[in-house]
Amino acid sequence: GIPIEGTEDFYDPQKGVLKNVHGRVDVPNSDDTTLAPLYVSGWLKRGPTGIIGTNIPDAKDTVASILQDLNEKSKHSSPKEEQHHDSLSLKAILQEHGVQVVDWDAYQRIKQVETSEQHKRHPDQPREKLTQWDDLLNAAAVTTK
Repeated sequence: GIPIEGTEDFYDPQKGVLKNVHGRVDVPNSDDTTLAPLYVSGWLKRGPTGIIGTNIPDAKDTVASILQDLNEKSKHSSPKEEQHHDSLSLKAILQEHGVQVVDWDAYQRIKQVETSEQHKRHPDQPREKLTQWDDLLNAAAVTTK
């Protein structure tokens, strides 16, 4: 991994990772909360090790940290904030912040496109990965009914 702008202070160039505990990035104490909270998964979390299957438990570990932090935040919220957040799911919170959510069903639609015979370059390959965000998000949004 390589640091992106704003992450240089907590990037470990020896390991190629952002310093983290269970995916929660160790952001140095700062008044700048632009990147906080910040979470990481995959190679940027653990370094260039493992196989594709390693990413699933790795991502689950990071998601557990996110959910724990959301839980902690709600414990320390004012009654008005608590009422607001109690009515929102994680998906709704992400959408409120403009994040396009790719859930399991959407992932399955991406997989269907990547493994389709018309998308693959050769019939013997298991899949042809989509590598552009727009292509991934378009495949995720496709309805197959």
